[in-house]
Amino acid sequence: MKKFLLVAAVLAAGLQTAAQGPYGNEWIHYDREYWFFKVWQEGIFRIDSATLSAAGFPLQSVDPRNIQLYARGRQVPIHVEGDADGVFNSGDFIEFVGAKNDAWLDSTLWDDPAHINNPYYSLYNDTIRYYLTWGPQGEARRATVSGSSNWAAYTPLPYCFGTTMLSYTSGYQTGKRTPLGASISQMNEAEGYFNYVALIATGNDATNTYNLAVPGLYTGADAPPSTWSLALASLNNPGGYGCADHHLRMKHGSTVYADTIFNGYALLKYAFELPPGSVSGASTTVSITAVHDLTCDLLAPDYWDASAPAWQSIRYPSIFAFNHQANMEVPGQPGGDSLMMALTMSTFPVIYAQAPDGMHRIQPVQVPGGLRAVLPPSAQDMRIWAATIVGAIPVTSVAAVNGNGFFTDFGANLPDSAEVIVTHPKVMAAAAQYANYRQTNPYNRHNTVVADVEQLYDQFAAGVRQHPLAIRNYLRYVYDHAPSRPRYLFLVGKSVQPHATGGLSYQKGYRNDPLASAACLVPSIGWPCSDMMFGLNLAGDQPAYLSVPVGRLAASTPEQVLHYLQKVESQESQPPAAWMKNILHFRGGFNQQQWNQFDAALQSFQVLAEDSFFYGKVTKFSKNSADVIQQITADSVADMIGQGVTMMTFFAHAYGGGFDITIDVPSNYDWHGKYPMILGNSCYTGNIHLYDPSSASELFVLQENAGASAFLSSTDVGLSNRLAEYSREFYKSFSQVNYGKAIGDHMRFAAFHQLSQNTIEALNSGETMTLHGDPALVMNSPQWPDLEVKAEDITLIPEQVTADLDSFQVKVAFRNIGKGTGQPFTVVLQRTLVAEGVMVPAQVQEVTLNSFQDTVVFTLPVKVGSAGLGMNDLNVRLDLDPDLIAELDDTGNNQVTKRITITAGDLLPVEPYDFAIVSQPAPMLRASTGDPFAPPRAYIFQIDTTDLFNSPLMEQHTLVAPGGVVEWQPGPVYAINSVRDSVVFFWRCTLDSAGQGGYNWHESSFQHIAGKTGWGQSHFFQFKNDGFNLLNYDRPERQFEFFGGDHQITCEVRGESFVQCYWLKDLGMEESGGCGPYASMNVSVVDPFDFSTWVTQYNGVGYDFGQVNRNGSCRARSEKNFVFWYHQQQRMDTMAYMLSNVIPDGYYVLVHTYLRLQRTALENSNAMAALAALGATNLANGTVPDTVPYIFFCKKGDPSSVQEVWGNTRDALVQMTAYMHLNSRSGTMQAPRSNAATAWQGLSWQAKPVLGNDSTKVQLAGITPQGAEAPLMEFTDHSGDVDLQPLLTAQQYPQLRLKGYFWNDTAETPLPAQLKRWQLLGVPAPECAIDPPSGLHVMVDSLFQGQDAEVMVAVRNIGQVPMDSLLMTAWVTGSNNQAHRVHYKYNAPLPVGAVLRDTIRFNTQQFPGPNAMLIEANPVDTLTGLYDQPEQHHFNNIAQLRFLTQQDLENPILDITFDGIHILDGDIVSAQPEIQVTLQDENQTLLLNEPGDTLYFKVFLTDPSGTIKRIYFHEGGQEVLQFVPATGPDNLSKVFYRPNLMQDGKYRIMVRATDKSRNNSGDRDNSVNFEVINRPTITEVLNYPNPFTTSTRFVFTLTGREVPTVMRIQIMTVTGRVVREVSMAELGPLHVGRNITDFAWDGTDQFGDRLARGVYLYRVLAQLHGQDIEYRDGGAGSFFTKGFGKMYLLR
Repeated sequence: MKKFLLVAAVLAAGLQTAAQGPYGNEWIHYDREYWFFKVWQEGIFRIDSATLSAAGFPLQSVDPRNIQLYARGRQVPIHVEGDADGVFNSGDFIEFVGAKNDAWLDSTLWDDPAHINNPYYSLYNDTIRYYLTWGPQGEARRATVSGSSNWAAYTPLPYCFGTTMLSYTSGYQTGKRTPLGASISQMNEAEGYFNYVALIATGNDATNTYNLAVPGLYTGADAPPSTWSLALASLNNPGGYGCADHHLRMKHGSTVYADTIFNGYALLKYAFELPPGSVSGASTTVSITAVHDLTCDLLAPDYWDASAPAWQSIRYPSIFAFNHQANMEVPGQPGGDSLMMALTMSTFPVIYAQAPDGMHRIQPVQVPGGLRAVLPPSAQDMRIWAATIVGAIPVTSVAAVNGNGFFTDFGANLPDSAEVIVTHPKVMAAAAQYANYRQTNPYNRHNTVVADVEQLYDQFAAGVRQHPLAIRNYLRYVYDHAPSRPRYLFLVGKSVQPHATGGLSYQKGYRNDPLASAACLVPSIGWPCSDMMFGLNLAGDQPAYLSVPVGRLAASTPEQVLHYLQKVESQESQPPAAWMKNILHFRGGFNQQQWNQFDAALQSFQVLAEDSFFYGKVTKFSKNSADVIQQITADSVADMIGQGVTMMTFFAHAYGGGFDITIDVPSNYDWHGKYPMILGNSCYTGNIHLYDPSSASELFVLQENAGASAFLSSTDVGLSNRLAEYSREFYKSFSQVNYGKAIGDHMRFAAFHQLSQNTIEALNSGETMTLHGDPALVMNSPQWPDLEVKAEDITLIPEQVTADLDSFQVKVAFRNIGKGTGQPFTVVLQRTLVAEGVMVPAQVQEVTLNSFQDTVVFTLPVKVGSAGLGMNDLNVRLDLDPDLIAELDDTGNNQVTKRITITAGDLLPVEPYDFAIVSQPAPMLRASTGDPFAPPRAYIFQIDTTDLFNSPLMEQHTLVAPGGVVEWQPGPVYAINSVRDSVVFFWRCTLDSAGQGGYNWHESSFQHIAGKTGWGQSHFFQFKNDGFNLLNYDRPERQFEFFGGDHQITCEVRGESFVQCYWLKDLGMEESGGCGPYASMNVSVVDPFDFSTWVTQYNGVGYDFGQVNRNGSCRARSEKNFVFWYHQQQRMDTMAYMLSNVIPDGYYVLVHTYLRLQRTALENSNAMAALAALGATNLANGTVPDTVPYIFFCKKGDPSSVQEVWGNTRDALVQMTAYMHLNSRSGTMQAPRSNAATAWQGLSWQAKPVLGNDSTKVQLAGITPQGAEAPLMEFTDHSGDVDLQPLLTAQQYPQLRLKGYFWNDTAETPLPAQLKRWQLLGVPAPECAIDPPSGLHVMVDSLFQGQDAEVMVAVRNIGQVPMDSLLMTAWVTGSNNQAHRVHYKYNAPLPVGAVLRDTIRFNTQQFPGPNAMLIEANPVDTLTGLYDQPEQHHFNNIAQLRFLTQQDLENPILDITFDGIHILDGDIVSAQPEIQVTLQDENQTLLLNEPGDTLYFKVFLTDPSGTIKRIYFHEGGQEVLQFVPATGPDNLSKVFYRPNLMQDGKYRIMVRATDKSRNNSGDRDNSVNFEVINRPTITEVLNYPNPFTTSTRFVFTLTGREVPTVMRIQIMTVTGRVVREVSMAELGPLHVGRNITDFAWDGTDQFGDRLARGVYLYRVLAQLHGQDIEYRDGGAGSFFTKGFGKMYLLR
């Protein structure tokens, strides 16, 4: 695979540490007080008592003999003047030899300590802290006071050694790199600070010479050689790895000391002895030559051979003559005797000598001619420091550590498995708030420990501020000492790279820049910077293992930390939702090869994301042009970001601030608290370590209420193949291997793959991927599955279901918004006929969801018997029948009910309601059409006293009416009320369908009783549709009869099947499945009295015997199986009790397995014995094997009825059918639910016994407002009257139901008592209906998107009682099947017969295309789930209106002008142009007339260097683009851009704009190329046309920033006589750029006289502010002579 260099990638560096040393804090006693001061130079230092006293050092209580000084983690020997008396007096002082910081602490940062280029220069800081404390007596180290006045006994040393050191720190070199620029983050060979002036040979040899000073050179005959030492490195590798590409030669004078040829990056270190005679004078000269003489096939002839020195020094013999300070070495002397030196200094000094036995403080002796000092003996060269009082360095500032003198004990109370947070005092308070959130939030909780990085420098970096080892050493300390190892490291604070980088893209580094140092709150480590290296290989033996994953928040202010905290809290508190599966992929690239490679990588990511556990939904956006920046499908991206996205992955070229495939700035999107992670596969976009916080990572993460919660990308070059590997492993981790874990864990997994390869490019990729964000964040990865279905997921085919169809389809989309699972489950569709209160048998499909989302389709009949029209509830349930999969939310989002309306052109009776008792003797008959907006049609009404409608009293009426309420007032038929009481009337209505296949009658009945209202059945024909069990409705004989007959119970079970497990009664499905994924025994019981089935308890109805499925715990309804799990013994025992003690003899008992038989569970409980007692002999004696399917049936107490069926294998299918003949002595009759009432008054019934032993029982059940039905009371008399007012209320039970039990146990041919009537008296609920004939106004269809819609519809109270304040609502369902409520209003109360005209208004902006509007009176209250007030019917409260909104699909027109002119592409324009962008849209409703409408414009400017920059309306608080909103129906808005273009060259302005309907201004971006020349010039002025007959104009080009202040054109004859002078005012408006004058010369002279035909000359005079404007060759110079042009006038 070809590797592409991506100019923006992820930087994270890995530290492969050798054996771990101490942590750096071993020298600290946490119970002692410490004071510190800074040292940044080498010499002898003094601290006086005044300085200590001012710092609060306890001089009065501390014995100076116990004072200690620490530096570099060890005690420094000191001298305390005057400490013998145990008191620190005012003249006493502390004295010691101190040194600035050097590279002593940096060694572990290098891949090999031998590669340290300059041990004398720290990579991070020259300053180091020294620490004062005191301890027990005898612990303090002191300099030995020595010396002797017997100096005459010794021969003075003839010379000492002086050293001149040159450190080159002006430029940082990045060391060994691959040809594509990759390097490891550890310091490596040829890396570090070098001379910025490199030695470069490109065609000839190149030599650099250096003067090394040798002040005080000793030139005696015994002078030893000098030593020239140096370190230098090669800076490039032009030969690759194939041949030598460097040749260096080192010389002193004419002597060549080294001549070396080598390949690639190398650090060279030399030490040359220079003969005494070769060094003389005040300095000596050395040189380094790059010899350009190498040849190789891989080397170009002009190859570059580049190198630079890091340091060089000369150690030379020196005389003992010094000023105020001295730093020297004296040669060692064998024999062990003391040494003596004679020296001269400006005043009396103190001398320190670093002898083999320690530091000595020596007082010299003043003698004539100088000083003498006796030194301790040393066989080796000995270091000497000397300083006078002037030369001694005073310590002027001392401070208590941490302000109180005590170090923080970071080892105290370390928590388990903590997230370690390292931060800076500037943001400490905000970081502490974040830590508190992290350890207390309910979503993603971790222990935390917070450390101040400034304190870490003291303890773990020996006081070297901004040294990154402070953080790493501290993390190692916590890693080794915490009860359990830390989980993550979160660095809270901006980082700035330590080293400045040069070139055009100069970036500050904090090593030598105070501004950068101040900006760097928490440093990074390595180069390229790699936060990851802090946590890499902390154990020391796993170089590829990220021991502690690391993330950073590059915050510079507390506000940025708190903004990030708000984003994290918002992100982590989001409930599981479908949007969390959204992943966006963005593919950039410049050519087909890159597109193919990047596409392949993203495809491999997509496979991982959409598979396994995450089950993501990936959407990819691609760039397929060679343009540097391309705006991808912005509307789609904005929509998806608005919905919510978990991850956005870019694979593209990039620059630090963004990718070559761009999305808009984060602030221009609506994130809604859902902040994704961004994975950037590119170069530099993750470089959050620059002084200027402009990286793409910072742009997205630091934005308040916008952008990303985490950004993982490279801080260095990005190699496409390596990035693909890293990201593929990251995807594998978060979607498969480490699903549910944090981002940091996925980084560890991905980095391990890279770091294990141990190549420079792999290490670079693994080390430089940097996480900007909290590594403890989890990427929306729920730990459990979570199936979801919503109302908008249910769609109908066709969209509008009518009674004209036989069937329709229900399409159900569903998804898993949690953890992926391959387990099968059921999708159940349960249909409920709302008006009838009937639940239709459910349809079941078994599915396995192997992706985020799937769809199933059910086919339903339109009608169920004669019912089904009007309102239907479609309840979809996922994994509830049975509940097999453990989920986050096992019931809440697994089911949804969608109410649909099946319309019909039929006319349905509504008032009086069916079985009504009315007090009016002649009530009006009212019916409602199924569709209130139906066109006028012919309808027929009939009324009679028989349901055959064939008596002489029958009346019929035909009328034509539109949809809504259709009414008729019968006449003569009501006359019967005057001669007979309590007459029952039957009435019906139909659409007049004569000639169309007959009539479709809808029947109702009511009874007139003077002064009474309510519900009742008092005519034999009124009972015909009641529910009968073992009773027969004999219409011809007009009597009820017992009916036993033959019946059957069937059961079918397949082992290990969740679905194929059910039982039927008389071929009707009774129940199926079990409860959850657990095997069970299921028990069903059938009552022989009326062949009814026992049901489980739900909403107060049914039985509870301790079964699993009680009170809706498995399904939200009563069930006809009692389920008992095997694995819970108490369940088995309660099943045994039910079988033995609860079920009466003579009842039918069915027991069957669900999934399998588990004999052990039965045998270890009472269940086996209970089954054996019923007759399950084969089960009890072991004949039935374990784990197979099994069915048992019996009539309890009748051994002859026993049946046992079982399978021979686990997955066998077994079936059983039991037949029974029931006696004809008992049965039940159940009435339909009563009308809805607002008050109940009484119950009355009458049954006439036929035989002496007839028995009757009437049961009254109540239906709650929620629809639950429960028995309330029973009465055993044949007749009775009961006052219900003290027993119940209509608020408790707005509907009631009656059920009759009839039996005779003795008669030879029994007949049940004959029920004559049963009645419920009370006040009925009101009834209203949508009635368009009473008022209708529709202004909704064919509107343009964005216009206001208006619908007025009338609602009439057609009932017997007034209605309270009437609630009206309206919903619009758009083309996306999502319903939006557009109206919700309480209106005035509605008296009987009154009409309400309700007006609905809404804007159509969000409803383009086809829509459906549902208008509803008295809707369900969303808080209670109930209708706002009780009512008889609801189907006539609903009206559906379909309308089409004309979608705005027309593109707006975009125009660009410069200084009011349309220029040609590439024209020259002013350097200060006014660029005007106009956008005109035809939509007169959606005007761009608000300040926020700037979001519809995007302006990009490409400068002459090719850099593309987005121009924002405001930058740095200043207006850059001026927006002028549209003000009228022409919808014309403007944007003005007035740049100051200082750079000459060719520019390109590119503008993207959309209207408010998101129509782009064109298929392509509107762009104009133009050129800027800042220097004011004018080209040759040409006339056009030339020759001319009538007139000619002048054409020329101006450059600069403004037009000439003076300009005129002189026209003259060939003899030079001026005949016409054209002034600037006559020329007309001029502008910088190409001009064609408004002025046209017509061949006349100054007086208007026509000139003769011929040749005329002309010239142009132009000035700017009094200076002649320079002429610029415009390509027509050959037509001019000395500035004069010719024109030809033809007559």
